[in-house]
Amino acid sequence: MIDPMVPLTLRLFVLGQALMQHDLRAESWPYFAALAAMFAPVDLCFTDLETAIRSPSAEPPTREGVFLHVATPPVLDYLKDLSISLLATANNHIWDLGTGGITGTLDELDARGFTHAGAGSNLAEAAAPAYRPTANGIVALVAAASGAIREGAAATATRAGVNGLRREMSGILNADDVVRICNAITTTTFSKRVADKPRNGSGSSRGSASMPARRSMSATARRGCRGSSSIADGRSFTTSAI
Repeated sequence: MIDPMVPLTLRLFVLGQALMQHDLRAESWPYFAALAAMFAPVDLCFTDLETAIRSPSAEPPTREGVFLHVATPPVLDYLKDLSISLLATANNHIWDLGTGGITGTLDELDARGFTHAGAGSNLAEAAAPAYRPTANGIVALVAAASGAIREGAAATATRAGVNGLRREMSGILNADDVVRICNAITTTTFSKRVADKPRNGSGSSRGSASMPARRSMSATARRGCRGSSSIADGRSFTTSAI
């Protein structure tokens, strides 16, 4: 049980997008060992999974040629061996194998214990925070995608997809999307049930904005709710970006 009165430091590595199609371990990539050693001591490593994973649920590709980004499940094992455990799945490539490809990718992530947010079997799931407990506190992730989200890729109440942040023809962000994303961030909660009921990843939980709040934790919301956010549970945390 973490004592909220004891100051802790949560160490987080924030990486650029993982737009990968091959398991680099099979190619004796010379930098793997050095990166694995760098990432292993920290509490969490985060990246954006910018590819669809082949699975039995995958559908025919929705792109062609160099614009199609698809990987086999061993790529996820490679990321796990790098100690990456926190993933955003809200992007314009997770739909490269259709709606079934999204659900199949999420199944592959769950099977390997990743904590992920930004896509789901419906809009409520795609928009919900994902939680991951660490030795130095609980972290929540809210993820959304704006820009090149194609027709059919965004989640709806009855369709799997991405948590989209649409922009109107006027250039103004869609009001409903902004409210949904800000609600997910500002009502992020950390309660005993998060640790007691793992649903997404190793000891992690995929929450919902309606969970009874113990305290609101979003630094991003205090700045005006801008974009995606990874959130620590009220304690100090340090980040390193690559």
